[in-house]
Amino acid sequence: MRTPPEVTGGVLACDPAASVWVARVIAAWLCAGAPLALASAPATAPDVTLPRPAGDAPVIVRSTAVDPAALRAELRTRWPDAELLDYSTAAFTQVAGRAYVYVEVLGETVGDVPVSIAVITSDGRGYVRQAVVGEGGRARVLAVEVAGLLAAAVDEDLPPDRTDLVVPTLQQPTPPQPPVRPPLREPSPAPGRASKPAPPPRATPEDDAVDEALPPEPRGWQLGPVVDASLLLGAAPRARRGAPDFAGRAGLDVRTPFGLAVGASVRLLGDSALEYRLVRTRLDARIGYVGRVGALEYLVSIAPTFEPWRVRANGHGLVLASSRGRGRTVLWGAALRGAVGYAWRVPERGMRARVGLAAELAASALRSGAAARVREPVDGAPLFAIGGLEFVVGVEAALWFQLTGPRARAKRGARTR
Repeated sequence: MRTPPEVTGGVLACDPAASVWVARVIAAWLCAGAPLALASAPATAPDVTLPRPAGDAPVIVRSTAVDPAALRAELRTRWPDAELLDYSTAAFTQVAGRAYVYVEVLGETVGDVPVSIAVITSDGRGYVRQAVVGEGGRARVLAVEVAGLLAAAVDEDLPPDRTDLVVPTLQQPTPPQPPVRPPLREPSPAPGRASKPAPPPRATPEDDAVDEALPPEPRGWQLGPVVDASLLLGAAPRARRGAPDFAGRAGLDVRTPFGLAVGASVRLLGDSALEYRLVRTRLDARIGYVGRVGALEYLVSIAPTFEPWRVRANGHGLVLASSRGRGRTVLWGAALRGAVGYAWRVPERGMRARVGLAAELAASALRSGAAARVREPVDGAPLFAIGGLEFVVGVEAALWFQLTGPRARAKRGARTR
């Protein structure tokens, strides 16, 4: 009959101790110029008697960059609750005295020429963006950008660019254009004298504007699965010297719009000595903060831990013995965790991915307050030291999904159609 491994000392043989698809549409804040709606709209106070439009308010759509009917068809799947109207006198007659939203998409119908997008509400708030659109899926890509601005205007997630605009109706006359004078003809150089070359034009801040800048990330609740692979580098007490123990962890986090995060995870850690195999399964529920500075994302959290463990030999689980009867194989403790990594966004999908490094300092013990040490039953040689103070480092990857906000709301509207 096989003699089980003995756990010596204490209650349990204890030693006392302590983010694909990348869309071609890349929106930018308008650095130079403005759509016709903002350039020609007089800076007079709007009709303040009209209420602010809601998500089902009528939307008047004007487009020169893509077929208006195709744009309305794509927008209808992403903004399903509103009535979409063509830019016409009948549309303005229909919304007279009501809260509504005016959408203007101006630009060339072909080529990678910047397209100006403006959303003006009937109470005078205006949102302006500029995007470079390729040839494929032009109406769909522009509809995605318009839906995001509509959600920002209705939910007031982003501050407007202007608050004193008047929607340009068909009755408003076109402002007169200044007369164009013909260019002056430069005098011909004198014979035998070479003409002096004209200096190159000076660059302006508008010329240096980067159209590829991403729009600001909308605030909202986010759900993030996370996985990591790590090594247990140090522990006190430690039964023997050897290679670091390997651990794998999987969890799920929820991040609030203010950065506060809660989550839970499970970690598996294994070790071996002779023919014995130690398996530890740790569960934790944590609370912390997820901060973002540009492309840098960092996490700090603290969690109570509950960790059952067992010893196996030749594929069979063993019942551990102690000086006071059958051993208890559960550790209780807490863990302090920090992670930092590089994050990149996929705004068209409402996702954000992070890859980086993580480190954790954990302390655990039995109910008696001591760490367990498992010994070989024959000669009493130490096999495993479990619990105490442990330090873990590893590589971590996380993927955040937008649960609330303009982008998530527009996607849910598209799925309900």
